[in-house]
Amino acid sequence: MTDTANAAHPFADRPLPQWYDDAKFGIFIHWGPFTVPCFAPVNHNMGEMMEAGDWAQAFRESPYSEWYLNSWSLEGSSTALHHAATYGDRTYASFVDEFHARAGGFDIAHWADLFVQAGAQYVVPITKHHDGFAMFDTKYSDYKITSPNTPFHTNSKANIAKEVFDAFRKEGLWVGAYFSKPDWH
Repeated sequence: MTDTANAAHPFADRPLPQWYDDAKFGIFIHWGPFTVPCFAPVNHNMGEMMEAGDWAQAFRESPYSEWYLNSWSLEGSSTALHHAATYGDRTYASFVDEFHARAGGFDIAHWADLFVQAGAQYVVPITKHHDGFAMFDTKYSDYKITSPNTPFHTNSKANIAKEVFDAFRKEGLWVGAYFSKPDWH
């Protein structure tokens, strides 16, 4: 590998952890307020758009529902058109409120059992995606699962990230954490 390639990929020379190489199958949990509208256009190939260097189109037509907030903000995007037709003036904050209401009864032990039965060896939940919503308690923001006046504020499952980590570790799975520094919020 050239020095230029190494500069672009600083971890390129690091060996793959043996447990990861052995695992072969894991599950990423993309769960947050963006799962309420659960929409993304699927009629474009993101890889082809990126390969063609059409980054504006790639962002505008992102096939990832967790990018809802960003895609919605881009005038003329499929997500913006969908949002206007489906939700009108509804705000992203209302999705946060609905997510709080819906997530209150989740059963992480069931998820852990299901993932083990599927043969997963590791799990990586989102602790904060680009929309800025934290799935854990933090003193740095009120834009989080444990915000005051939510079902999780005084609930025993207030810290979803901790609940997820504990449940999957109990089943013997490796656990990682996806934390996005960009924050569209």
